[in-house]
Amino acid sequence: MKLRLLFIFTLSSLLFISSAAVAQDSTRVKSKKDTVTYKLPKAFTLGVDISYPIRYAFDKDIKAFEVVGDLRLNNNWYIAAEAGYGHGTQVNDFLDYSIKGPYLKLGFNYNIIKFSKPTNNSFYVGMRGVYSMLSTDVNNYKIRDDYWTGSSTGSFSPPNSTVVSLDLVVGMKVEMVKNFIMGWTIRGAFPLSSSMDESFDDLYIPGVGFKKDFIFNFNYTLSYMLPFGKVKNVVVEKKK
Repeated sequence: MKLRLLFIFTLSSLLFISSAAVAQDSTRVKSKKDTVTYKLPKAFTLGVDISYPIRYAFDKDIKAFEVVGDLRLNNNWYIAAEAGYGHGTQVNDFLDYSIKGPYLKLGFNYNIIKFSKPTNNSFYVGMRGVYSMLSTDVNNYKIRDDYWTGSSTGSFSPPNSTVVSLDLVVGMKVEMVKNFIMGWTIRGAFPLSSSMDESFDDLYIPGVGFKKDFIFNFNYTLSYMLPFGKVKNVVVEKKK
């Protein structure tokens, strides 16, 4: 429940900040139609996900570290990548296991808001392909058999496995001070293929979450932008 409230707060904050950014940028008015060409720098942005320490206060089952980056091709299109290491655990009356491993996400972002002046802010949709490598340790399991022996226990480590997922992204980035970017994303992931042992419920997928048909996730990122060139951005303002 606490994690769900944190997710709702993230969504509300993202929508509020994006609305404020658009409202602030819409104050410019022209009396006639014109076309203005702006030059925005090409840039590589590198940062870290700072949400996991916050999430760990609400959910002790997941520990992770993630590095994020993107390359701006023009004002709309970005190549995006994320890489990290995740560790998930589940403990109940019948099972105690942990899953850990590295993961890599590759994909793109598309900026869906047209600003009337040069800015490093963006509100975007995107997609990632996720490749997760897993190492599983079943520390304890219990099988109950009332007819013969009552119950039996044990432990084992199944072979390492991999999972491929599709990650859908909605997010925004705001330049807090020059070249320092704060970002928020909301994500929904679909596991596509897996070599995992399907005999356990709620298996954890590094970089995605505990396995379900559709997995919600979110993050907060703090990044630094490294400009290395310029691109042209054409903005057409209609007659008022």
